[in-house]
Amino acid sequence: MSARDDLRVREGEHPAITIRPATLKDLDAIESIEQRAFSDPWTKNSFATLIGERAAYFAVAMSSNSVVGYVAAWFIGGDGEIGNIAVDRDWRGRGVGTRLLNGALEAAREVGVEVMYLEVRESNDAARRMYERCGFVRVGRRRRYYRRPEEDALILRLVLHPTSG
Repeated sequence: MSARDDLRVREGEHPAITIRPATLKDLDAIESIEQRAFSDPWTKNSFATLIGERAAYFAVAMSSNSVVGYVAAWFIGGDGEIGNIAVDRDWRGRGVGTRLLNGALEAAREVGVEVMYLEVRESNDAARRMYERCGFVRVGRRRRYYRRPEEDALILRLVLHPTSG
């Protein structure tokens, strides 16, 4: 089964979470999560352009029939970038973000990506801890990268190892 396939994972007593490719029907829920998660959110149109894009990995985390998180990543040659990842506030701390990230990393490996990058707000301790647990390391800083409020971004990198088999 590939990372782009429908994956069902159970964790503890929490309801089953399904990770699947995002569709146009998911955009309202994605936009809602985005608006609540970020002070400078992406637009619905920005997300719409990712659907069906060959160089993109755009997936949602589902609980029952509700979108509870999403991830957007790009793969170009041997490099990849996590562009955006967010989890609905009610679902944070349950491993949903890690599952979304791991799905993107697995998809990156499948297409031959060797190195993944991302930027994260310096003050976003929860996200930084998740990325570090997944093996990302700090390799740089972008001064005043974020707006509303203005803040530096830390550049993180993960060297991927090919999938076995």
